Amino acid sequence: MNSLLLLCALAAVPARASEPALSFMAGDKEVLRVTAADLAARPDARVVSLNDPFYGKVKRYRAVPIRSLLTKAYGPEWIEDGVGEMFFEALDGYRSHARVPLLAADGGMLAFADADAPAWEEIPKEKTRPGPFYLVWTGIEQTPAKGWPWPWKILSVKSAIIEDEYPKAVPRNTGRNSRAPAGWAIFRR
Repeated sequence: MNSLLLLCALAAVPARASEPALSFMAGDKEVLRVTAADLAARPDARVVSLNDPFYGKVKRYRAVPIRSLLTKAYGPEWIEDGVGEMFFEALDGYRSHARVPLLAADGGMLAFADADAPAWEEIPKEKTRPGPFYLVWTGIEQTPAKGWPWPWKILSVKSAIIEDEYPKAVPRNTGRNSRAPAGWAIFRR
């Protein structure tokens, strides 16, 4: 009987270990790691309803405020400093970034489950599902077209300075009439 209990306990371990996790990085150091179960257990977890621009309809997600999650990972200094960026790396390797003041604004939610589709509904035009983690915004004006980040399939979040992440992209020793600084300003947005 004890062997059966031990076998059942061991069988449960891999399921938890294979659950997708989101890593929060400061430089090369992981400062926080969370799973959907961890997020669901937070007191600020809730169901949000919003107009999702990628689906073109109202969607409901189980989510937590991104600002409080970033504060747990990086402490209150991440907002107070107001400099730097957060880089979101997706499962397919795609990286997007957002400036700290944007992420400190009200309305940002990190979705960890589609409230109406347990396996996440496929985004029709993209032929992909946005889970396991998806940054969404509840404000009517907080859309990708207005500069608000909506990365999906997020694997990690990294706090960094953009010039440190892309040092070769920074214009250096450019002439007075160079277009490079203007291009860099566009990239920074």
